[in-house]
Amino acid sequence: MGPEVLLGIAARLVVAGWRDVVDIDRAIKSAADKFRGDPDAQGATESRDVPGVETALERWVGSDKFKDLFHLAQIGERDFAAEEVISSFITEGDFYMPSRAESERLAEEIVSLFLGELLSEIYQSKWGISALANRGEELAAHGRQERKQILTGVEALRADMGFLVAKATASAGSDKASGDTAGPHSDAKAEIDLARQLIDLGHVRSAREKLESVRAKGSLSVDLEFRVVTNLGACAIAEGDYESACLFFDEAHELQPDNPKGITNVSVAARLRGDAELALDLAHRALELEPRNGHAAAIIIESFWDAEEREQLREFITSHAWVTVDRSSGLVLADVRAKQGRFEEAAQLCQTLIEDDPKDIGAHLMLSQCLFTEAQASLAKGGAAENTAHERLKQCEEAASRAIELLDSTDLDSQFSSALVVRGFAKALQGHIDAALSDLDDALRADPRDPSPLHVRGLVLMMAGRYDEARDSLEQVWTDIGSEDVIAPLAEVYLRLGDHLAAKKLIRGKFTFENPGPDDLWKAELVCQVDMETDDEDPAWRSLEESLLKRPEDPWLLAVSATRRRSLSDFVRAEEDLQKALSFCDDSGRPEILFRLGNFYWEMKRFSDAADAYAKVVDDSPLHLLAVDLLGCLAEARRLREALEWSRQIRKTRVEVPKHVIDTEAQILEIVGDLPPAVALREQICARPDVNGSDRVRLALLQFRAGLRDAARKTVESLEPSDLQGDPRLLLELAKLKVMLGVDGAFNDAYAARRHGIDDPDLHSGYFAIFLAHDHEMAEPELVAPGCAVRLRDTLTGEETWWSILDDEDERYDTSELPADHEFARRLIGSAAGDKIEMRDDLEELTYRVVAIQSKFVRAFQETIAEFSTRFPDNTSLSRIVADEGDITKLIQATERRAQFVRSVEERYREGGFPFAMFSSLIGPSPVEVWRACTVDGSVPIMFAMGDPREADLAQALLPRTRGIVLDLPAVLTVHELGIGDQLKARFGCVAVPQHVVDEFQATNTMAKTMRASGHLGKSDDGRYVFSERHDEGLAAWRDFAQSVLEFVESLERVPAYQVLDLGDAEFAVEALTISGVGAICSDMQLDGTPLVMVSDDVALANLVRATGKEVVNSQGVLEELLRSGALEAEEYSVAVGQLASMHYTFLRLGADDILRRLKANGYISNEETRAMLGTLRGPDSDPRTAVAVVTGLISQVFDRVPLSQLGMILELSMDVLCQGRTTLGTLTRLKDSLEADSKLALSPFEREFVLSRVRTQLDIHSNELA
Repeated sequence: MGPEVLLGIAARLVVAGWRDVVDIDRAIKSAADKFRGDPDAQGATESRDVPGVETALERWVGSDKFKDLFHLAQIGERDFAAEEVISSFITEGDFYMPSRAESERLAEEIVSLFLGELLSEIYQSKWGISALANRGEELAAHGRQERKQILTGVEALRADMGFLVAKATASAGSDKASGDTAGPHSDAKAEIDLARQLIDLGHVRSAREKLESVRAKGSLSVDLEFRVVTNLGACAIAEGDYESACLFFDEAHELQPDNPKGITNVSVAARLRGDAELALDLAHRALELEPRNGHAAAIIIESFWDAEEREQLREFITSHAWVTVDRSSGLVLADVRAKQGRFEEAAQLCQTLIEDDPKDIGAHLMLSQCLFTEAQASLAKGGAAENTAHERLKQCEEAASRAIELLDSTDLDSQFSSALVVRGFAKALQGHIDAALSDLDDALRADPRDPSPLHVRGLVLMMAGRYDEARDSLEQVWTDIGSEDVIAPLAEVYLRLGDHLAAKKLIRGKFTFENPGPDDLWKAELVCQVDMETDDEDPAWRSLEESLLKRPEDPWLLAVSATRRRSLSDFVRAEEDLQKALSFCDDSGRPEILFRLGNFYWEMKRFSDAADAYAKVVDDSPLHLLAVDLLGCLAEARRLREALEWSRQIRKTRVEVPKHVIDTEAQILEIVGDLPPAVALREQICARPDVNGSDRVRLALLQFRAGLRDAARKTVESLEPSDLQGDPRLLLELAKLKVMLGVDGAFNDAYAARRHGIDDPDLHSGYFAIFLAHDHEMAEPELVAPGCAVRLRDTLTGEETWWSILDDEDERYDTSELPADHEFARRLIGSAAGDKIEMRDDLEELTYRVVAIQSKFVRAFQETIAEFSTRFPDNTSLSRIVADEGDITKLIQATERRAQFVRSVEERYREGGFPFAMFSSLIGPSPVEVWRACTVDGSVPIMFAMGDPREADLAQALLPRTRGIVLDLPAVLTVHELGIGDQLKARFGCVAVPQHVVDEFQATNTMAKTMRASGHLGKSDDGRYVFSERHDEGLAAWRDFAQSVLEFVESLERVPAYQVLDLGDAEFAVEALTISGVGAICSDMQLDGTPLVMVSDDVALANLVRATGKEVVNSQGVLEELLRSGALEAEEYSVAVGQLASMHYTFLRLGADDILRRLKANGYISNEETRAMLGTLRGPDSDPRTAVAVVTGLISQVFDRVPLSQLGMILELSMDVLCQGRTTLGTLTRLKDSLEADSKLALSPFEREFVLSRVRTQLDIHSNELA
């Protein structure tokens, strides 16, 4: 295989940057080794030593000639003869042997071996065999893109690509003068041809050097001189040297004045010099000489557009239809169509050119510009157009990326930079800030002072809130070129950084209020803002007032006036100005005014009004720039259902979702108790690169709340508490969570939370609770050491002072706190109580005595107790009473006030004034603890039913067809206490509980675990003051109960409560009814498609639930359904009802059979259970007719089963209960009549008379008493 073939194959296998991937030095060395004198060398040729092979190869490969040959072979432009390749090696590598024939023979062998080794290296490179598919890309030289303009408002990018492409393509196509292909100038012509090809490849520097070399040799014909000068102009255009380009084009025109391509180029030069009229005349002349001169047509199109000659432009395009398919004129026309807003036509023109030549850099660049312009226009419109904007930004990014790919191996640095700038800004407007900055930094590598990427970089940094860096970039642009486009953003940056004088110096005199438009609004507001921040004898707002007097209905003047009034705190008139501006502006201006009105309401914390204003701008587009701001307003306004739906739309639509959006949705789901999706969202946040410690704590808290203990433990163990020092409340939550999970470090975290949030009362009370639960684990220090406090007494004055020796991780907040390396601290460390500490200086001798030593935890606890009332006078969560020894007056007074309050609350609860949830929240720390006390003590009954027969009828009609139930908090406690959980699950396909009820039990369990044995002083109903003490045994029983109930409730299905989102003031509702009460009222009544019935043992809460349209029953209705369905036996049912009676549940429905079964189980001897069951018949709660019927039925069934003495006791107990709360004579008379009418009793005359005589005796006794 000859060297020319090997060269072609190698060149076609590689792409740009191949030298960085392929080890060319190794190929050189491998080839040279085969010509060394060592006969044992691998592949040695005839054991001959050929000197200088390696050096010659290095010279040749490094030469321009090799590069030229390689490039031309790479694109398949030329076929090479072996002699040409060999000759270039001999000449460039300086490889000469004694005879010419010997030189050529060895040269061919050396080159062939080297190229073979090079192929081997290529195949072994990272491309491998796939390199065969890679061809070098055919590139064209294009002009430098002008500096971008940043439009205010959306901070978008415009670029005048058409004219620039026309300049480049016109000059690039103007070098093909006629001339002989042979003759005395054949070498020069070949060099010019090569230069032309290098320009087409984008290697303009190499082309320029070659052209300058040809020109330096002189003796060129006019045609060749024309070509050299024209191509030098093309190189200058591509390198951005417009001045030199114009001179070259002038020179070429002088050489051949009638050459249409030369005329086209001087037309370009005229435009570059600002002579539009001359440029147009020359372009027309060129077009006359060459009727399909696309370059001239491009100049004409752009000239008409710039001169606003719209009709002439239309006529020209119509009469020259070919301009739409010509490359040069087609690109310019695409730019014009984009500026006209005819975006589809613009894109189609570019796509047509790309289909014709997929490697057309200009077409890809122009396409990216057209797409960006359309995105900019869509962003300005807002609303639904936002969807189009983001789609176009993606397409723009793709087109720019293709241009960058094509430009990568060229010398077209300015075009490469322009493509990076377009792509970077497109990325930024999609929210990809880091990727955008990466592109802009790449663009600045070639020229760190290039104004275009610097300008855009400054704007992107502003978007990211990185104002220091933005200032540096924008200042550089202002210093270098003084662009007016940079004034507004740079002034904004100065103001953000507090440099008001710099902003004033920059913006003063740059704007007037004569006729502002929406694009001037930013500058106008900045002028007024600068005036507000600086003292000025002639402030700009004076001219604003004058302008408003002339044009009081100008919406933009009114908008600026509103800004000024806001800065003066004249908020009423500021709102009036904005509302006027909104009424006077046209449809195109409404989004801008509404945006400012929304900002105004946001600052006023009128979040709902702000949301309404933003919503009109956003127009239901989740991709709108204000979409996230709208979400924030909805959330702040507590319009949570709207916020939830909006956050879901944003997440569904956007590729990259801001963390705030995910966090907001997660918070709302946590509020309603829909935890599985909330956990998934929190996990998404924690998988992001911008995750922080607070995010992880929130995930752990949510995992624990959802019952995912192992996952929560894993998350907690991955946390560093130091990451949360900026959020002490969350740090305290972490401490509580560690207590619940049994993870070490809870006490330290609670201490750190109190320390970092020293002015937060909740952190003090939280630390107080955790300390009480853990103080038994601590041993007090005997010697002073870091992490302890020491009390010193001045031996001279007797004054005592506390000092703290800080641990290494603790920051110093007070002068009484000493770092361990402090001189005073070093003196104290190691001391014991009673030790003397001597401190001396030149004037006095100070001596202290160590009085006490405490750990920092104990000291913090005592400080909280001593200082809480002083620090937080309006907070009563912690109180202390200071009394003289033996004087308990204050304690008695506090107890009396508490007793009066509790009695009033109990009375309202008994009257049905409010639910058990509210009752328990008023008198106890936990509804669970209050329920337990009520069911044991009995002084306050559980108001669980209404006593209305219709209540039982509803349950009997509803439950047989029910497939799922949801339990409120008292119902959960009831079911747990009765032990019927398994029966419920067996009968109903779904037994659920509101998530908020689970939360209440979790909170109770946490409280139980952190609780210490303590005493309670209260006042009994008979007026005695009673001190009750909860010992360790009682505390252990309470903890076991709390844990058992929690385990039971966590075994149930969970339902969210989306109706919480519809509460006007959810926080107030929770405060009044507890979280579990609100959860029950708002609970969803379906789970996975299964309709649910609420089971509530809180009669007042049940009525609130019914008011929402939900079906409600109580636990007795459920028990009756279990009995009916066979899930419970009759005896089991009676046991359960007996338990309810023993737990003091009111309005129980008891039958004689239920009491009889329990009597029978106890040998017909009454006990606490049966007395409680009979107690349900008391008046006035129980219906007298029903109560008498139950007693009659009981006596009717028991009289023949027990001795008369036992029967008499049962009858006496029954009559006593019946008469309670009712008139005795009437009740006994009704009982006598009922017994007399009982048919079964009538069959046993003796027993019947015994029973009736007892009743008559009681009647006589009470009759005589009345007499």
